[in-house]
Amino acid sequence: MTSLLFLVVNLLQIWLVSSRVMPMLHLGPPIFPMDENNHTLMAQNGFGGREAYFKQKLDHTKDDGEGTWPQRYFYSQRYYRKGGNVFFLMLGGMGVMDIGWVTNEKLPFVQWGKERGAQLYALEHRFYGKSRPTPNLSVRNLAYLTIDQAIGDVANFIKEMNAKHRIKDEDAKWIVFGGSYAASLALWARQKYPNLIAGAVASSPLMRPRFDFWEGTQFAEDIYRKTDATCAENIEIAFQQLADMLGSERGRSQVSELLKTKPRFWTAEHRNIQLLTSIQLNNFISAVQFRAGPYMQNGTSLNNTEAVCTVMNDQSLDQITALQHINGARVLQSKYLHDMPENTPADYDALLKYLLQKDFDEEGWASVDRASLWQRCTEIGTFLTTDGAINSIFGSLVSIDFYADLCQVFGEEFDAQHIERAVAATTLKYGGAHMYKGTNVVIANGGADPLHVLSKITSIDPTVVTYVVKDSFHCGDMFPYEFRKLSQAAIGMQELFQLIPQNIDNWISGVPSPFHNVNQQEQPPKVSEEPLLMEESELQELLHPLEGLKNAFKSTKQQRQRNSENELTPEESRILRRVHLGRPPHGLFPDPDPLPDMPVQYEAGYFTQPVDHFNNKNPYTFEQRYFKNDQWAKPNGPIFLMIGGESERDSSWVLNENLTYLKWADEFGATVYALEHRYYGKSDLFDSFDPAVSKKNTYTTYLSSLQMLYDVANFIRAVDAERGQHGKWIMFGGSYAGSLALWMRRLFPDLVYGAIGSSAPLEAKLDFYDYYQVVEKSIRSHSEDCAYAIAEGFDDIRQRLLTEKGRAQLTEIFKLNPPWDDVSDVFEIDKQFFISNLVDMFASAVQYSGDNRGHYAHGYGIPDMCRIMTKTGRKPISSIAAFNEYMTNMFTGDTEFESMFNSYDDLKRLLYKAQFSTNPKEAAGTLWLWQTCTEFGFYQTTDSGYSLFGNLLPLNFYTQLCSDVFGLKTSYSAKNNRRATLSANKRYGGRFNYGADPMVVMTHGSLDPWNALGNITCDPADKCFMIKGTAHCAEMYPARDKDEQDLKDTRERIRGILKSWIEGNPNPRSRDTEEREPSNKVDATSPVVPIAPIAPVVPSNQIKEPPVAAENDPKKKSAGSMATNVLISSITAMVFFQRALLY
Repeated sequence: MTSLLFLVVNLLQIWLVSSRVMPMLHLGPPIFPMDENNHTLMAQNGFGGREAYFKQKLDHTKDDGEGTWPQRYFYSQRYYRKGGNVFFLMLGGMGVMDIGWVTNEKLPFVQWGKERGAQLYALEHRFYGKSRPTPNLSVRNLAYLTIDQAIGDVANFIKEMNAKHRIKDEDAKWIVFGGSYAASLALWARQKYPNLIAGAVASSPLMRPRFDFWEGTQFAEDIYRKTDATCAENIEIAFQQLADMLGSERGRSQVSELLKTKPRFWTAEHRNIQLLTSIQLNNFISAVQFRAGPYMQNGTSLNNTEAVCTVMNDQSLDQITALQHINGARVLQSKYLHDMPENTPADYDALLKYLLQKDFDEEGWASVDRASLWQRCTEIGTFLTTDGAINSIFGSLVSIDFYADLCQVFGEEFDAQHIERAVAATTLKYGGAHMYKGTNVVIANGGADPLHVLSKITSIDPTVVTYVVKDSFHCGDMFPYEFRKLSQAAIGMQELFQLIPQNIDNWISGVPSPFHNVNQQEQPPKVSEEPLLMEESELQELLHPLEGLKNAFKSTKQQRQRNSENELTPEESRILRRVHLGRPPHGLFPDPDPLPDMPVQYEAGYFTQPVDHFNNKNPYTFEQRYFKNDQWAKPNGPIFLMIGGESERDSSWVLNENLTYLKWADEFGATVYALEHRYYGKSDLFDSFDPAVSKKNTYTTYLSSLQMLYDVANFIRAVDAERGQHGKWIMFGGSYAGSLALWMRRLFPDLVYGAIGSSAPLEAKLDFYDYYQVVEKSIRSHSEDCAYAIAEGFDDIRQRLLTEKGRAQLTEIFKLNPPWDDVSDVFEIDKQFFISNLVDMFASAVQYSGDNRGHYAHGYGIPDMCRIMTKTGRKPISSIAAFNEYMTNMFTGDTEFESMFNSYDDLKRLLYKAQFSTNPKEAAGTLWLWQTCTEFGFYQTTDSGYSLFGNLLPLNFYTQLCSDVFGLKTSYSAKNNRRATLSANKRYGGRFNYGADPMVVMTHGSLDPWNALGNITCDPADKCFMIKGTAHCAEMYPARDKDEQDLKDTRERIRGILKSWIEGNPNPRSRDTEEREPSNKVDATSPVVPIAPIAPVVPSNQIKEPPVAAENDPKKKSAGSMATNVLISSITAMVFFQRALLY
């Protein structure tokens, strides 16, 4: 037994260290002492492995290169048959390579090579171990640490070894192997160099990396809940106890003693708290990742989910003490954690200083931490967080901003947006799981491995063999057979170990594999992979009996008696006007100021619409409100349609002659319509009699952008039928309604002549952290002193939230109701709600700054905000309170500020109740929340990392809110919400693939936070205009003398474009742009974006809307010093934990 344990320890070192497994939250693998006298790792009779160095090119992107460097590799000729042409190459990943890979006959890699007379090689990855291309790890030098360069190393190495063996490249049979990240390299190397590499065996490859991999955390939680519900409950209690203790001075002192923190007395900073929490999180996730394998606890006992749960369920321990025991037994760790085995780090700044070290250390372990972090910040990402948490057993403290700040050890430009785009570029470049073009590969995954959801687990290509081993772990097939027998996955592993050599033999012989149709490959995966939507069939629009009928217009609407219990009290209504959640009470696109005059040509009425455009067996209808004004109409003139968005539509949109587009209607002789969005305003579905709508839990079933687009199309057809001719329809809309206008042109080019979308977000995005990045930029462009004061104030708030005394002070400063006092239970969600209410006020001031409508025409924008924030003689936190009162009174109409609403529990109740209110303004907020929870996301978070507003508003605040308000009707999950955003982007094109169209105009304000989701390039040549110095939908409101010159110029440009459309090209459908689908189909083309099934709530017998197939001074002008400090607080903790995910 002793020898077995000894072998386990050494095999773990070879596997975890050499191949570079990255535990969920760790920078590096465990550090075990290497016994040089261990004969299990040494070949006999003088034929042992050898260490050698190879002259490698520094830069493979240039033919002449920029010099060479010595790359380490190991080899063994013990089994090589003279004159043979078979070579096995084990690729190194993010770690120090070991000679055991070519000498240990217990490893399948060596065993298969031995059976085939192969020469064995193991190539260390550049910048790891002794393979050091540059003198140090400066950012300039790390530019040579890329996936492409690593693949180039593999190809160059193979060519040189072929030359050394005097064998032609086409005659050599190279089989490459790898685990985790190195497995991805093996697959991508085969894809790029099929003439050099005969085949690849990939264990747990990462093929679809993501910036924020909260799904991995949820996967681990699901494992605990399914395998041992009592254990999951105890874990939840332990993390809740930990969070509660971290929220007070006394509690933090107890945590320091319990976890033996280093330093013993640490600063109560949010990043330090995240560091401590993330270490605990990693201990539990890593036990899942390696739950069925030889994951040894200090080399003496098995540490997997079962072992963890044994400790957590020990009735002699309370939950927090059990957590302490788990913390003391951690194994998978970085060099940083290894150097303090008796302590738990609690100093984020110290971690950052460690990661800022640029010199290689002697052993290479510390260097590994910095190098692997670079790769994750520039190409791979995959940071595990709690961002998708909904009542998670692990809490909600570990958000992606922790890692975003961590990455700034490499420079301020490495913010969340930079990293997210870099990770997306990796997927696009190498094809992800669905567009992988390699052949002759075996891809093995463990069904219990959280990372396998980012791998390729199905294939229709017979040369790409995928196999998911039930209940197996990360890189489980790389372990010797002795340890596979310990796994519950023995049968699946045995099958896999027959498949792999069979395929290798086929690759060597050149004979096609007869084993590609194994049952495992054809069965649907246990964990759903996200296939491309382009693979789904197009959804044909079913001709509903009411589509395009005449006589569907009426002047009034019949209403049933409403239940008074659904109405909000006046106080409840006032509360909702104080809570925005990303949507101000007046909507994203406020109505213009009303004018009293109504011309005789004005008409207001209702249009009968099908409740469901995609079910012609559903007879139910609803009345949709519209407005019409044809006072300027001329024969054969155009028809302008202002599309309604997420609020009640007002007649002023067709009556206020000062509106820009109505001036154009006058000039061009247009008939003007405005169509209210279904469910909003008077266009509710209360009277539809549809069974689904009649039930509270399913009332919002038919509320979606796609149903509204078909509403518009049906309206257009009906008007044309009444007129007896097809009109020249031009769509208008602002904000979300602007998106609808642009999407109408995309989906119905035969109906829509042109479209003008103002401040229209084209990209659905779950974590819309970009929003507050633009808010900050806009504030800084006005006043750095103002930005400084805001940052200082929010920093003060953050500090006070960490103590009971501080929270009591916040109650007094902000007049919180209900208060936080000595008997209050203050949870993270309560703190997040408080922060959300504050930052929303700053967001509104920026988003509508200077717009010529209502209050914003006279103030309440950035200038007033900064006037209040920079008032002398007042602390910044008091200025934030004063600004909050100023904006709140504007929204509520009060003259005196009474209190700041502060109950998340009451909010949940009010939001659910409000959707059934007959007051459209009360219902609109909840209805829009439904659309964000089921379609768009658009959650405005502080997950970008360092910002003026701190980092206390993570994604999980919104995902929890969606679950709390709509969970009963949707079985809401962050996973489905994310899939819904991908579906919307696929359907409508998103900001990257909307496509050029000469009959479309887009506008954005340079100050407007929503411009971050506009078209990826905004070029005037493509009729896209970024209007300097303006905010949201500025050009749509009445002109005035003090308007920015660029705003005046843009209005004139659009007028000219409209004139050319109306007077010029009579047939825009014969344009030189890409072909568009006819209007009876939903677009099924797709960018290279993986999509998974969405599960919207639909009534029975309904055809679902297009089915989807199965993101030291925070106040100064330069954020440099603060960024460094923030970096020091975030980097090591989470990166430590998450490195073992990837090799």
